[in-house]
Amino acid sequence: MDVSWYWWALFFAIVAALLAADLGLFQRKAHEVKLGEALQATALRVALALGFNALIYFGLVGGYHTPDAQHKAGIEFLTCYLVEIALSVDNVFVFAVLFKYFSVPPQYQHRVLFWGILGALVMRAILIFAGIALINKFHWVIYIFALILIYGGIKMMNHDSAELDPSTNPLIKLFRRFVPVTPDFEGPHFFTKRNGLLMATPLCVVLVAIETTDLLFAVDSIPAVLAVTVDPFIVFTSNVFAILGLRALYFALAGVLKLFRFLHYGLSAILIFIGVKMLLSATPWAIRTEQSLAVVIVLLFASIIASLVIREKKLDSVQQAARDQFDKQSGNYGKTHILANTQDVEKALGKVDLNEGEPALDIATGGGHTALFLAGKGMKVTASDIAPKMLENTSQLASEHGLQIHTALHEAEKLPYPDASFSLVTCRVAAHHFSNAESFLKESARVLKPGGHFLLIDGSVPDDEPAAEAWIHQIEKLRDPSHGRFLTPSKWRRLCEAAGLQVVHAELEPLKQPDLEWYFQAANTPEENRVKVRELVKLAPPDALRVFKIAEEDGKVTWTWPILSLLARKA
Repeated sequence: MDVSWYWWALFFAIVAALLAADLGLFQRKAHEVKLGEALQATALRVALALGFNALIYFGLVGGYHTPDAQHKAGIEFLTCYLVEIALSVDNVFVFAVLFKYFSVPPQYQHRVLFWGILGALVMRAILIFAGIALINKFHWVIYIFALILIYGGIKMMNHDSAELDPSTNPLIKLFRRFVPVTPDFEGPHFFTKRNGLLMATPLCVVLVAIETTDLLFAVDSIPAVLAVTVDPFIVFTSNVFAILGLRALYFALAGVLKLFRFLHYGLSAILIFIGVKMLLSATPWAIRTEQSLAVVIVLLFASIIASLVIREKKLDSVQQAARDQFDKQSGNYGKTHILANTQDVEKALGKVDLNEGEPALDIATGGGHTALFLAGKGMKVTASDIAPKMLENTSQLASEHGLQIHTALHEAEKLPYPDASFSLVTCRVAAHHFSNAESFLKESARVLKPGGHFLLIDGSVPDDEPAAEAWIHQIEKLRDPSHGRFLTPSKWRRLCEAAGLQVVHAELEPLKQPDLEWYFQAANTPEENRVKVRELVKLAPPDALRVFKIAEEDGKVTWTWPILSLLARKA
């Protein structure tokens, strides 16, 4: 049935009142949203949605004429609302990744989400009414939607949104190519003027990222609710109530997201189930809405309970010691750019089969973090370095934990293992031990047995940012003229192939740096350091600012550096 216009008008009035109160009353002054405030806002929005649901169910809203129609509409609303809320949790993961990646100050996050979700409401409305029109005119479209849902569910099962890399978003790249962006935030503003030129701020870039990722999520969520009903009033109102609660839900869950490590499996199962429901809709085995509601609730709560009951395996003492040593090593080096954090290293190692008893070589072992980690997995580890002190630290650390790690010095250009054959070679600081990448890779390939893996964790820059690479070379010349190690991933790939190594996996991830001052250790005073840093940042070309997130506050220059994780296999 067609819902009368005045019910639509009532609903839009409620939405307008909520948005006006949110922006004009609760967020009149930019501030960090605390947990208590977020929980109250979430409870209010859920209560409003369930209250609206009850009014539909009992025939007080919507104009559904018979009790059966009223109850059916009420159950459909609740099912759509739960599906949308469940899938929205994945958006929360994405918000957390985006805010962390762009270092968005907490007091501005609500403003970004408000305008982001306002845009999402418009996009969702277009997609909902277009989808309903398509289904009404071409019924076979539901089978396309069903396949989209099943594919999306399978993809979600194998992909964690917390690992999203915003730097790969093509629309963000396109936006930055045509719109000048300031290197730092300008308070809560999305745009600002500098030297008469209108420029976007990083906050605007975050808004673009949120809008585009929500559009991608809508490709799954809209077909999912259309599988429940094609009643435009039910689909749209349930969707809007879920989206309106998304901001508060983010602030309520932001601190505990990691607890729900099985949630994406539950969400993927919901998508697959709803896709199957659509495929069966015109058969004798069609699934009723009440049954769908029950299955969605069971899958959602089962994944949450599993996340809370099945605890993630705690680090053993060796792994924890490896992490502690890594942190200590990073602190001793000062603000070094050559190290990924310990989780980055362990994540990369997670892509390799670490077989007990297999020989492994850790080049440039430093404080022994990676060597200790591998030894704790039962591998026969040899740690190599050009600094005797580093090898002493590694040996001492291994003995403290009852592990045996063989250590050996190597020269700047050659590894001391002419007859060795390792199943795994790891390195985090290639350029500090070899004059060029070619000799480093050839030496690594020489001591690696056929079928063995080579893992490199090192600083790099993306292929399409030549100005950024030139800029970083400029920094290196100021500090150390002998350095020239910043190669693009494609160059690493070509060099690996030339050395007989087949690249299995290569990705760039942001590496947070405390400051830039360590580049100028020869300066006489900290103030001279800061002056040089400011001058250098001013010289940075636009392409460099796309790669290196740079901001200065209280004399400190913070930035984000891309780190390359490259895994290759010897043929």
